[in-house]
Amino acid sequence: MLRFRSTRTPRLGPDQLAHLQELPAAGRDLAAPADTSTRRRRTRTGTRLFGFGAALVMLGQCGNGCAPTQVTPTATAASPGVYTLQPLGAQLPSEEQCAAEVRANPSPETRPLNAPYNNTTWQAHPTFFPRATGNFTGSTDDIIRWAACKWGYDENLLRAQVAKEAWGKMDGLGGWTTDPVMCLPGHGIGVDGTPGQCPQVAGLMQVSGFYFPDAIDGSMRSTAYNLEIGLATWRNCFDGNETWLNNVNRGRQYTAGDMWGCVGRWFSGRWHTSEANWYMGELQSYMDRRIWESRDYLSDTGPSA
Repeated sequence: MLRFRSTRTPRLGPDQLAHLQELPAAGRDLAAPADTSTRRRRTRTGTRLFGFGAALVMLGQCGNGCAPTQVTPTATAASPGVYTLQPLGAQLPSEEQCAAEVRANPSPETRPLNAPYNNTTWQAHPTFFPRATGNFTGSTDDIIRWAACKWGYDENLLRAQVAKEAWGKMDGLGGWTTDPVMCLPGHGIGVDGTPGQCPQVAGLMQVSGFYFPDAIDGSMRSTAYNLEIGLATWRNCFDGNETWLNNVNRGRQYTAGDMWGCVGRWFSGRWHTSEANWYMGELQSYMDRRIWESRDYLSDTGPSA
């Protein structure tokens, strides 16, 4: 059975779930997420996973000195056919426009195991991020480019992020816990071959079933929808709709238009903390090395271990 060992931040407490499910397309303030100080992280180096202790060493090396201003996008302007950050207030393209552009220049499949998920479309939830439709099929990289286009995200950052989160594999499960309330649907305690534990999160963006109950079915079945839930959350933050971040532990005041701050928030559930900054640095490193083109990445075509 698949036992991918990444973890994903619980970003909202149980008492805020109803509020989350009411979030409209334009976004509104989300309630504060749960504390994340004891989470473990997968780090792709020579081995598949560093435990929590190794992650703490990395965080200690980073500390408060890993200022987000040191983490900048690899490009400030788009090359032809390359999707980069669309600034605050930009009019985002339609999914049809993005689909036409991506299909005019398709990418080969480097993750054949993703085919069942890549070929599954979904449908928008009427009240929970209704712009997220999962309405696209193609190779894994085609779907990455389509999602980046649709949400105004940097496509190379997204490639780096899905490599960091799940090594580009939709079958990846993570956030292993002993709490049955947190289990993914259909993945109860012990079901996936780990006695006494179950996974909380799934897919390229490691989406949580407990904190995204209206989105988890599609996120587990459709690559496009999984990516869209992650990017819809990011865009909601980027647009300035998560002012609750100023009411919890943070490294600075939350403001709209901070691309990297919202990337770190997806990981840590907090704003510019040392853990968030560490994650930003990891993704920048993956971008600089173009990890998705490395032999290590391209040769790993089997299921998540």
